[in-house]
Amino acid sequence: MSYKYEGVSNPFMDPKSLVILLSFIFSSAYAGESKFSSTEFSYDLKNIGVKRSDSSKEIIAKVEKRLKGFKVKGEQKKYAVYYIDTEDRELKQNNLIFRIRPNLTQPKKSTFTIKVRSAFEADLMVLDAQNFDEVKFEIDRKGSGKSYSVSYVVKSNFMKEIEKVKKNAFLDFLRKNYPVIFQILSKNTDPDSLGIPKKVIRKKYSLKYRAGGIPALEDTEFDFEVWFFKQKTLSSLSFKVNTSDVHHFTKAYSDLEKKLSKRKLFQKKIISKTETYWKD
Repeated sequence: MSYKYEGVSNPFMDPKSLVILLSFIFSSAYAGESKFSSTEFSYDLKNIGVKRSDSSKEIIAKVEKRLKGFKVKGEQKKYAVYYIDTEDRELKQNNLIFRIRPNLTQPKKSTFTIKVRSAFEADLMVLDAQNFDEVKFEIDRKGSGKSYSVSYVVKSNFMKEIEKVKKNAFLDFLRKNYPVIFQILSKNTDPDSLGIPKKVIRKKYSLKYRAGGIPALEDTEFDFEVWFFKQKTLSSLSFKVNTSDVHHFTKAYSDLEKKLSKRKLFQKKIISKTETYWKD
């Protein structure tokens, strides 16, 4: 049986079979927070004023004007982003995200990622990493919330625009590099029914925090991202530190949130980009 999502064939199997297969393939939880050596602090933003039609130069000007104390460093990085799941979001229910991210600036750095994410470390399940180029362990901090994620990454120059890739070539790539996902696709479903979901555009800029009034963050490198969905535009600000140093940055994180709030730039309601993708 093939499922449809927004008029596109969805290749995943029926929910019951998917849960059974995932339970068989994935096993025990990770032990110990020591594996999670990186922690990302992030803020959802509002009132930045960036538009889809803005040039990179215009976006940089708006960011530096609104985010006082920050200076853009380097060039824009542009990506397309796709997520794949069943109609009923069975992967999500198993704390899994499957993301395809062609790098439109440097196609050779395009990636396929399976991310395991949960608010509880004990809920994270181990995936055989032998076919992945990189495995990243990270703790995500947003507001008072905290979650754990493990990203299994395949780096590839397979495509710049996924819509231009012939379906058979895409399936061969999955079969070779994502055998687990391909098993899910082909268990009770004809893989030829695979459809490519909708695309969103993500633009990313590196920023330096300088003379912003929070000494602990001085010269810290931040990422500013803007995501262009069909109906919405979302932006965020984030920085990463070694998990062992988190206690040095907790107050600074809170102080910057207060500054952003005072300037009416902080979005208090937490907005998930992944969930926006499916609802937009």
